[in-house]
Amino acid sequence: MTKAAKIEKPRDWKKWLDENPLKVIVAACVATSTSTATIVNYFRGEEAKIEQAFASAKLEQVSNKLSAENDKLNERLAGIERRIGGDNVLDVSSLTVGPSQIKSLGPEFSYEESIRCFVSIPTAGVPWETFKTSELGFSEMLIPSIAQQESGLRGSLGSVDVVGWKASETFRIETDDHDVLNIFPFVFVETLSYPQMANAAGKFAKYFEGLESGTEQSIKKVEKSAKSVERALNAKAATSPSDQTSKEKSIAGKDSQKTEAEKPDADVTNFLSEVFNSDAAGFFLFGALNAGFSFTQLVEGSSFRVIDTEKKGNVLYLHVQLVFPPTSKTKQVFWDREWIVVCTAKNFYLIQTSAPSTDERPLEASWITQFLVGLRVPLE
Repeated sequence: MTKAAKIEKPRDWKKWLDENPLKVIVAACVATSTSTATIVNYFRGEEAKIEQAFASAKLEQVSNKLSAENDKLNERLAGIERRIGGDNVLDVSSLTVGPSQIKSLGPEFSYEESIRCFVSIPTAGVPWETFKTSELGFSEMLIPSIAQQESGLRGSLGSVDVVGWKASETFRIETDDHDVLNIFPFVFVETLSYPQMANAAGKFAKYFEGLESGTEQSIKKVEKSAKSVERALNAKAATSPSDQTSKEKSIAGKDSQKTEAEKPDADVTNFLSEVFNSDAAGFFLFGALNAGFSFTQLVEGSSFRVIDTEKKGNVLYLHVQLVFPPTSKTKQVFWDREWIVVCTAKNFYLIQTSAPSTDERPLEASWITQFLVGLRVPLE
């Protein structure tokens, strides 16, 4: 008969705990430390993830901000800042287009044959009226009485095409000689070839060079001077450098055989030669300043100042302002005008804008800005 299995008594844990307090404390510390470490590591991991996500978001935010600022700086470097109706930039790089870019222009662009450029007319707001006229015709729109005063220049100024757009609002300024100056919002584009430029400049050269007699004989001499320079320009464009010298000598020889009455005026010829041997865009700048100061002679108390002028590549920009004093019939009028000259290999493109107002916040400035954004000058 086998012995019965020995039955073990259950451990008295209370007694054991009382007899081994140190072991209990160590075991509790180990357990607590392990749990705490696990929890701490968990929260540290979550915190690291949060910090990483925050850092990534912050980096992206800063990167986007710097990219936007970089794009803005590049736009300013490539463009001309305008300050009519709020700050904006005239993008010179998109103002002129090459043959490949012309093919990609959208259907909103139309080609204006008479001014040889593409336009996209703004559709927002009240439509502006289109007008097609000459330089003299446009001058008559501003000062109706100029038709009688400048009859001697009608031949040249009446032959150049001007295409423009105008708003309906008009400020009527009375001049000191009881004439009327009509100021209205407009944009126009005028295109001149180099020979046309020489011919038109020749008509005004008698004023610039002190030839103010205005006699028929003086005007004929000016015309001959302009034609002489025009022939030289045509020869320059049509011949190689080696052929050019002989061509110009031939022209000079023919001029020397003319009688005194038939010879071009030397002063005018020299003036035109200086213009076309330098940066011809400066000629337009001179004309704009001359016109601005001339307006101040019409109205007592008026003032003229240059707001900004800048040249980027082949584009010249000028912003001027005329201020007419208030009268019993009219408020003070601020007349902001812009001259933008684009010089290409064959042509000069003259863009003029007008934004009159009584508070230097012209409502039509937005339309003008949109028009300039949609203007494309082909690089021929």
